[in-house]
Amino acid sequence: MTLRKRSGALWTVQYCGSDPFGAPILSPLQVQKSLGILTWARKAGLIHLFSAHDDDLLPWEPKNPEDYLDPKAEIHDRLLAIKEQVDNARLPMNMITCSLHGNPIFTAGGFTNRDSAVRLLAVKKALRAGWIGNFLGAKYVTYWTARDGFECHSCDPTAPESNPYVWLSQALNIVAAACKAAGGSIEHGTIEPKVNEPRGYSYVPLVGSALAFILQLADPEFWGVNPEVPQHAAMGCQNPYLEIKQALHFGKLFFLHLGGQIWGQFDNDFPVLVGENKELMVHIFNLLEEYRWKGVLEFDCHPLRSDLASGLSEEQHLEIFRQFLTHNAMMTALIERILVPRIRQSDPLQEEVLRLNLPRHSMYGDHLVRTGLLALPPAKAAESIAKASVPAEISNFRQNHLAVEQAFNLALYGVNDDDLATAMAKEDVAAMEEDESDPAPGDSPGWRA
Repeated sequence: MTLRKRSGALWTVQYCGSDPFGAPILSPLQVQKSLGILTWARKAGLIHLFSAHDDDLLPWEPKNPEDYLDPKAEIHDRLLAIKEQVDNARLPMNMITCSLHGNPIFTAGGFTNRDSAVRLLAVKKALRAGWIGNFLGAKYVTYWTARDGFECHSCDPTAPESNPYVWLSQALNIVAAACKAAGGSIEHGTIEPKVNEPRGYSYVPLVGSALAFILQLADPEFWGVNPEVPQHAAMGCQNPYLEIKQALHFGKLFFLHLGGQIWGQFDNDFPVLVGENKELMVHIFNLLEEYRWKGVLEFDCHPLRSDLASGLSEEQHLEIFRQFLTHNAMMTALIERILVPRIRQSDPLQEEVLRLNLPRHSMYGDHLVRTGLLALPPAKAAESIAKASVPAEISNFRQNHLAVEQAFNLALYGVNDDDLATAMAKEDVAAMEEDESDPAPGDSPGWRA
């Protein structure tokens, strides 16, 4: 089994239960408290890295978009405190992403806003996010489509001189050039496509769209994708498995976001394996194994809103998210252990290609040209999933999903939580040994402007 690192996203543990029809249920935690949940998960061996939006870490003011350029600005002291906290926990940063959806100024889009002044502001904010990422040692800077889209076709600019794809290309080219010129930790950028939401239509809806768009950027090698599976493709009734296969084929799957989803619905962002995609996720992970993909698995989801409650003590609040991360890590470790039987057939043409060592067009080329595979239908898994049941009286997340986990583990694969936890602990030791070459706390790159 390929050893992959897991990452926790700061925004997922900052979730307070709000949705389009209801106000937040939980009181927001301070940044240090939210980070404390992730550092706890690191020490527990549940995650190895973390990611964040720029706004998750530091507030942003449109009237002063380049505050980080002032060496006396408060942002430097606040960022140093954050860096010290994660460095002491040996929790490196996987990715920084610029939030272009939360502030009202980006209501009609960020990089593709019709107002050139807003587009410029979005680019400045993205450069600030890249600076934060370099300060904290992030490897990736991510563009999520966010509000770059439209609600109805009459809202979309159609004149050639007002082409949103030109505006988007300009913005991403600037971000890539700035990150490379900085000479910091950021090595690559990623695009996270989404069919819709918060806009009615997104300019980069699917992985195939992102891969095609990357080809016309100034530096295609800098950019890859980080699909959110199964959520974003399943929202539009597309096949997340094929999205992952396309990204692997072109060597552009830089890391992966995980959660749970019901087909054809809004972005559920359920915890891992909650929803209707258990069998699908097994096949996706088998695909990753076939390609020997060693990228990061990052949790981009949140607890169920119905399992939160107002009036909780701070410790109860924190415990909800500790159990949420425990669930995600254990379910991910479980999926990685489920192997789907395969029939391998010899292909003389492919064997000849291998013998001649012809050039390949992907960093994963040695896995692209290989013997054909035919998947056997996982009848046992399908039957066991159908039989797995949970007592009706159990409705609380911290009980309900524990019961689902036990039923899923035992009914499907004869794996119990103790076995899984023991195996995960061994993997975490291996990951920590691999991290020995990482900078010690305080040594990782960080600087003032």
